[in-house]
Amino acid sequence: MFDHTEYSDVRERMMESLDNYAKKGWVPGGFLEAVLRNDLSGAMMRADHVSRNNIFHIVKYCYNELPSECWGSKEHFAAWLEEEKYKTFQEREKMNEYTESNS
Repeated sequence: MFDHTEYSDVRERMMESLDNYAKKGWVPGGFLEAVLRNDLSGAMMRADHVSRNNIFHIVKYCYNELPSECWGSKEHFAAWLEEEKYKTFQEREKMNEYTESNS
């Protein structure tokens, strides 16, 4: 579903956590939650040295691969979970897969 090929600077488990948040509503760890909430100081305080050095690439992954309505502010983050918007996203993805397989 999400393209991991051009994000070699982002750890696979980070991308999987972000994908699971977007697809299933699973809340990621503190660092990624801060990134999704657009809380730079919180992200930097929670980041290990690898994540701190690659935060640009992690945000680039969010920007290019995640639905814009699920990240970028604390309000988007909360609404994605509270309103279960990820379920609508799941339905859209299933419809896209169905359309692609039947074309």
